Amino acid sequence: MMETNAVDAMYRAKEGGVDFQTSTGTLKSVVENLTKIPLIAQPGKAWNYSVSTDVLGYLVEVISGVPFEKYLLEKVIKPLGMIDTDFHVPAEKHERFAANYSADTGGKLKLLDDPGKSRYLAPRTVNSGGGGLVSTASDYLRFCKFMLNKGELDGVRLLGQEDGRADDVQSPERRHGRHGRAALLGVDLSRHRLWPGLLGHARSRQGADPGHCRRIRLGRRRLDRLLCDPAEDMAVVMMTQLMPSSTYPIRRELRVLSYQAIVD
Repeated sequence: MMETNAVDAMYRAKEGGVDFQTSTGTLKSVVENLTKIPLIAQPGKAWNYSVSTDVLGYLVEVISGVPFEKYLLEKVIKPLGMIDTDFHVPAEKHERFAANYSADTGGKLKLLDDPGKSRYLAPRTVNSGGGGLVSTASDYLRFCKFMLNKGELDGVRLLGQEDGRADDVQSPERRHGRHGRAALLGVDLSRHRLWPGLLGHARSRQGADPGHCRRIRLGRRRLDRLLCDPAEDMAVVMMTQLMPSSTYPIRRELRVLSYQAIVD
């Protein structure tokens, strides 16, 4: 939600609003609050930032009969060997937890999340599908390898090979409406290697499956970026200690520099 309309204001209201990150209720109670707020647009008619992935986390909980955070840890995070990824930082890892900052108009840093006082130091009652995990660059890279390998890592398969394809990114219900991009499985997909205004490669590697997406992106509120390109067998992870993600305009440059580094 981007604070651009009346519905968005209802999401942020102090009473009856929707907050998957700091709520002290339950995942069920937050989703129930959400059902009282109207849609911005009918499904399939428009693309907007939303809490849809948070709702999917609750759907997993309902279907599996297992708390969402437990299901995610046991079925995804642990099987992929992501040893430092969880919805909170356990006591024995507190000293490794990084601070988070914002920058004012003059570029001066201001502490946003003190690692010694952060809400991530202890388990919470609401763990959403759209955000709230803490992780490391090495764990993030393992996830990249899992995506590059079409849903399998070290003999553990969690996705069918068809789930990583982007053949239908132009379908109305999935497209962003921008240059063959789409959101699928919670990540941003691009079928085209070359976006307007960005340096990239129009070619594909010999033997690469043309049906699979050319680029997979995942970025969150912090100035972080995950970039996977199956055709180049390339994964890039950038992690910072800054919010919001637009603090410095370096994400586009990251893509450019990554592709410039390819010499063969």
